Amino acid sequence: MYSACDALVLIGPKAGQAVPAVIDLLNDHDCEVQRSAPFILAALGPITTNVIPALINALTNDGDWYTEENALRAIGLIGPAATNAIPDLVLELKHFHPDFREFAAEALGNIGPKSKSAIPALLAAERDQNIAVSDAARSALLKIEVVAPAKAP
Repeated sequence: MYSACDALVLIGPKAGQAVPAVIDLLNDHDCEVQRSAPFILAALGPITTNVIPALINALTNDGDWYTEENALRAIGLIGPAATNAIPDLVLELKHFHPDFREFAAEALGNIGPKSKSAIPALLAAERDQNIAVSDAARSALLKIEVVAPAKAP
């Protein structure tokens, strides 16, 4: 199975017809296959209308921890095409585990200016005690263009 998944990633957008089958892999009985599926979906682009809802479902279905985390990371890789995920990403900024909060902030930053509705949550995350989370939130705010980057002297 892994060589087939690797081949799809290498083929990239030309393998777009495989998207429905890869979405099914998010629920595969083999957790390693589940964990790979989000990254395959991100690599297949262009993102079809069913990819983001499938990743959100993988993120919120209380299944395999790493599949959920990888769904978050894949949404971040997709970037601006993942605007439908913004409300779920904002919720993930309050997750008890700092990795989830960090990856949610990164994803919001990668979505860019369309994430302006997440600014209050990102400002709160910027004060997170976990430095990786606060750094990711700060970076996201810069990408959303809320704060002008400091000018070099």
